Amino acid sequence: MPKSLGGQWLLITALVLAVSLALLGTWQLTQYRLLLVNRITEDLTRQAFLAVQLVDAGFNETQAQELALKVRAAIQAEVTFVSLDGSVLADTSRAGLPPGNPLDRPEVAAALRDGVGTDTHSDQVHAAILSRHTDGSPRGVILLSLNLRDVDAPLVRLRWQVAAGSGLVIVLVAVVCMVYAGNISKR
Repeated sequence: MPKSLGGQWLLITALVLAVSLALLGTWQLTQYRLLLVNRITEDLTRQAFLAVQLVDAGFNETQAQELALKVRAAIQAEVTFVSLDGSVLADTSRAGLPPGNPLDRPEVAAALRDGVGTDTHSDQVHAAILSRHTDGSPRGVILLSLNLRDVDAPLVRLRWQVAAGSGLVIVLVAVVCMVYAGNISKR
């Protein structure tokens, strides 16, 4: 610890500044992730509208799984067709939907009510669109799901880099302050 009052104030100020920069960097990364998730949700919703057009053009309940796989290949997201009674007609995800009635999911309920619904569950973004028959009556819900792990991996690396850089700045500032304070106290 520096012996002079000026050196102590310089050390404290530099440390507060370095910690503040680290916290600001972490906050910025969190805001950036929220922005990315919102952008991904918007894109997934647009893709869901395209999926509805593909499904409405050639939907046949006996070939639902085959059509779901074609839609998945076209839009690069997991696809689930849910009937109005809650039964799953087709699902391309390996894990499948969680147990329970899919109609109870917030995005599916919003799609049934408003025509479109989105939600983010832990590490996935979901967009649901109400599909209609040619006469306008509801047919079912098309649910698209996209995993966020691919988005989070680079952000985690960046967060570690910000933390390591902040730690390095704190150490360098402490060393410089100690040297500076030592020079002042020798005078």
